[in-house]
Amino acid sequence: MMILVGSLVGVFQVALYAPARNAMMMNTPEAPTSIGEAISQSKPALGKAFLLVFITSTVIAVGSGCCGIPGIIAFFLLWPARYLVIARGMDLSSGINASMDVGKKYWLLILLMMVAIFVMALGMGIVLGIIGAINGAIAVGLISAKLPLPAIVVVTSILGFG
Repeated sequence: MMILVGSLVGVFQVALYAPARNAMMMNTPEAPTSIGEAISQSKPALGKAFLLVFITSTVIAVGSGCCGIPGIIAFFLLWPARYLVIARGMDLSSGINASMDVGKKYWLLILLMMVAIFVMALGMGIVLGIIGAINGAIAVGLISAKLPLPAIVVVTSILGFG
């Protein structure tokens, strides 16, 4: 179920690339002026976006299922296709080919960005883990002191843990 919901969200995200690109180029006559206009501009791209997300996600999933490394390589090579096909108006085959060229050319930059995102997520997990450990230590101290539950809730709420 989560995969289906994620895929549908991905399709709408990809379909909105062209209106988003037009909105960033304010001088163009096709720049949307409202969210409703951006959604109406994305409707013609929904079919192409669905097919594109299905193809790229399937190739990445099969590659990931094989060993993991082929999935990562497929991700590097195919992910730019979503932008190239929808926002640049390419057809599927030329967009996927151009995406593979971009992926081959900038693989190191893509890898560095992924490592940076991983390091930031890891750092956030460590910080949240430390905060949770502090909360647990304080709660254990309060419970072992045999304080009533309302007092424990008040103290942990004041400290920002409740």
